[in-house]
Amino acid sequence: MLQSRTRFLMALCLVVGLLAATVPAGALPLIPTEVPWLVKSDNVAWHGNVPVDYAGVGGRVVDHANGGTYFYLNGGRGVTVYDIADPLTPIPVGVLEFASSQGENFVVSEDGTRGVLAADGFLPFLPNYATTGVHVIDFSDPTDPNLIATTNSLVAGRGTGLGTSEHTVMCPDVECMYAYGSSTGNIYDLTDAENGVITVLEKKWNVGLDGTAVGGRHALNRDASGLVIADSKPRVVLAVSSDWHPLASPANPIPLAQGGAADVDAGNVSHNNMRTLAEEWTARDVADPSDAIVTQTVDVIDERSTSLVDERPVLRPGELMIGTSESNINPRCSGSNGGISTWSIANFDQGRDIQQLEYFAPFNGTYVDNGAPAAQWAGCSAHWFDVTDDLYVAAAWYEHGTRFFHIGAETGTIEEVGYFQSVNGISASSYWVTDEVVYTVDGVRGLDILVFDRDADARPSTADLADSWIVTANAAGETFELAQQWRTYCRLAVTD
Repeated sequence: MLQSRTRFLMALCLVVGLLAATVPAGALPLIPTEVPWLVKSDNVAWHGNVPVDYAGVGGRVVDHANGGTYFYLNGGRGVTVYDIADPLTPIPVGVLEFASSQGENFVVSEDGTRGVLAADGFLPFLPNYATTGVHVIDFSDPTDPNLIATTNSLVAGRGTGLGTSEHTVMCPDVECMYAYGSSTGNIYDLTDAENGVITVLEKKWNVGLDGTAVGGRHALNRDASGLVIADSKPRVVLAVSSDWHPLASPANPIPLAQGGAADVDAGNVSHNNMRTLAEEWTARDVADPSDAIVTQTVDVIDERSTSLVDERPVLRPGELMIGTSESNINPRCSGSNGGISTWSIANFDQGRDIQQLEYFAPFNGTYVDNGAPAAQWAGCSAHWFDVTDDLYVAAAWYEHGTRFFHIGAETGTIEEVGYFQSVNGISASSYWVTDEVVYTVDGVRGLDILVFDRDADARPSTADLADSWIVTANAAGETFELAQQWRTYCRLAVTD
């Protein structure tokens, strides 16, 4: 009886999902202002959607060596190259069919001619779990990308062995001649990838200051100055060139500093990070008292933020880091779920601990107030984000769409300033294409094209922003007035 009820409820969920995904009839204007299945703040315009035929996960904005500007979109079916000379009209010009999962991230050389893809095989769909490993793609001609090297013997035709799972991958050098795997801590030598050769080095990157391996590894980021910060527990700052340490190189990373998350965030995965204005950083002179770190008492701007340090260092360019954390497959929002946070890395070059300053995460609503929503399957969590030089963040936030924040440059305050949320979607990653245009890759919808107006006359009110986190489909029009009830039934089916 219980199994029969569960099958019935799951069937209802499927029908409701299909209904929710139906686009209302009528011509679509160039810049829609009233679309029943979109919920957004007035300072965000939706310019349309590019559907993909399989879950989109991530991508890269690329200034190619050929002079063109492209967006490489990575999904479960492969990589599609879009010409984005007009960022509001991405045009597909090339594709590499390569089924893989999860394809959590996709890293590209600075000139756009080489890409490296990681796959962990987490999603058990043929042939996705058979293409695990690290894969090098030649994008010399972006209209004709080709797989040139792989750690997977089955893919390469060398035998039946599958590549070692890697959840994410990152290049510590601009040419992508090396890659760091997050799951294993492996350093991959890609210098002979054109001949199909990938070498796994004996040295690993995942070592903290005490010489032991760090855990909880999800991703790494190389900033504009060439410094690498690992999203691990604790997060670790790595020198990968002699600019930062005389013995450092991509094949020999040297830990410089580290620091862990506060209790409110400690149970989450450290997802990804970005060090802001890294190229403007200059070292403080420890022998000069006038160059010492000064502090000031800080009050949070957004009442939904948690201040982790009230007396904060006054930061200079290159001393602020932004990070997100992830708490997936949790059906409820809470103040300790995956959120966005700010960090001080002042004096990291002198071994000073990096320090989490402030933390923002949404809270639960209830079924009575249409709550958060009170039941969802992907979870209430931040994911991949991007940041501009003037510290505006576009963050993908699972079923809460794209969230916009402004960060205080000197003290790391967090202020939510806008949002875009479809009724039916799972936002995976957001990228600034220009200082106004944002691409959000959605695991259900494909690619959403947004324009954020930072100079809008009015930003959403605190009440509007708070309400936007607990909006449900029935807030988007009569077509979805039963959405909350359906969410309840789906919740029962999942929990039973």
